[in-house]
Amino acid sequence: METEGLPLYTTLEKKSFIYRAYACAYFSLIIGLLYYRLMYIPRENYWPWILLFLAELGFVYGWILEQAFRWRPVERKVFPERLSKRFESDLPPVDIFICTADPIKEPPLTVINTVLSALAVDYPVGKLSCYVSDDGGSSLTFYALLEASRFAKIWLPFCYNYSIQDRSPEAYFLASSAQENENMSFTKQWKSVKKAYLEMKDRINNAVEMGSVPDDKQKEHTGFKDWILGSSRRDHPSIVQILLENGEDKDIQGNDLPGLIYVSREKRPGIPHHYKAGALNVLVIFAIIW
Repeated sequence: METEGLPLYTTLEKKSFIYRAYACAYFSLIIGLLYYRLMYIPRENYWPWILLFLAELGFVYGWILEQAFRWRPVERKVFPERLSKRFESDLPPVDIFICTADPIKEPPLTVINTVLSALAVDYPVGKLSCYVSDDGGSSLTFYALLEASRFAKIWLPFCYNYSIQDRSPEAYFLASSAQENENMSFTKQWKSVKKAYLEMKDRINNAVEMGSVPDDKQKEHTGFKDWILGSSRRDHPSIVQILLENGEDKDIQGNDLPGLIYVSREKRPGIPHHYKAGALNVLVIFAIIW
């Protein structure tokens, strides 16, 4: 492997001649001050002198400790991409937990941007899974995640191919422009991905404004059958849906995708559910047995 012999980080020592000269002069003044204090100890009413001398010793001690990193400053540059390539087979599986509870207070569009950012992290996709806990059991949140699972098939390869650093689509498209890159292939891809994102955004926002998922959209996935009539945020059955499965789902380039699992634990009136702590416990148990 070509990255086998390359360092994971480099250390560059900065020049500090001016600061060292300043520190030597400052230290000389400190010695002079302490010498003066010791040479002129008052014979009477010496308690204020003792307190002042102890305070000065404390400041001197703190200043000396600071010199450990100021005397020889260094700058380190890390190469995380080499880490993943060198130890890819030894890296442990990672489960990312994302919690939400109310599609009004926590808009589904914000949730899926968080999910897409998590799915696009620089980590072996076969060892990465994202679990979304929807404590409100909202079909709107599930629908948004369903849309996000489809968009991930074009968003993830776009991030990998062009080394996109800001992997939240909303933040990325607000801060970037296709004109910033002269690569025609990138410009074409950028416009195509942005168009797909805006279309997805409109579909999700329209569903949120309506307060329900359109019937034609519910027919696109069998998971919507789990939402029974009369379910509410505080009274609903357990719902688990696998939207992306490791080793099964592929992106538009044929590469594997990370796992994406929707989990909504059962909640019943009168039964303590322990709020977010209870939701996280369910996610931990589910991730272990899955």
